[in-house]
Amino acid sequence: MVGAYDLLLDFYYATEKPLPPDKDELYTITRARDSTERKNTDKVLGRFFRLTEEGYVKGRVEEEIARYRAKCEKASNSAKKRSGISAHGLSEARCSQINILKAAFVIELS
Repeated sequence: MVGAYDLLLDFYYATEKPLPPDKDELYTITRARDSTERKNTDKVLGRFFRLTEEGYVKGRVEEEIARYRAKCEKASNSAKKRSGISAHGLSEARCSQINILKAAFVIELS
């Protein structure tokens, strides 16, 4: 049986955003249909999450998401480097052409 804590964590990781501040949305996420289940959801929120302007957050989850995003960014940059694509989405050859024209003052890019 999956509990409210697991369902909230699954939603948090899947969306990579804080949990919504609206209790009715949270009750839907945790499938809390009666008052006992809703009280249990409230207890889990109060014990393991902190309410902010963005919604309910958990420090450990935020750290894991930040680590995941950094790893994805690094992998993306490595793939672009291997394929010859710059951070701007241009091939190295095209970047070289643009840099030559910029150096010769033929074009002006902002």
